[in-house]
Amino acid sequence: MRLPIKHGRAHALPSYSVSIAIIGNRSFEKWGEILGDVMAAAALIDRLVYHATMITLKGNSYRLRERGQGVVSAAQAPSLHDSA
Repeated sequence: MRLPIKHGRAHALPSYSVSIAIIGNRSFEKWGEILGDVMAAAALIDRLVYHATMITLKGNSYRLRERGQGVVSAAQAPSLHDSA
């Protein structure tokens, strides 16, 4: 189906916005290694953080605390390549 758009009237179309939450325990510096392509990771990060509100949580993990386990920081966590 084609929209009946007259020349110069495309700006009148409705604009939609969505919210997305991305949660992870790896820093952006590690994304290139994880994805296997530093340039693709940089482009992905650039698009994700453009006009983004970033919230960084610090402190103990409630999930691990409830299980009675110690907290593993992102720097100490095993990489995806270690499990192969």
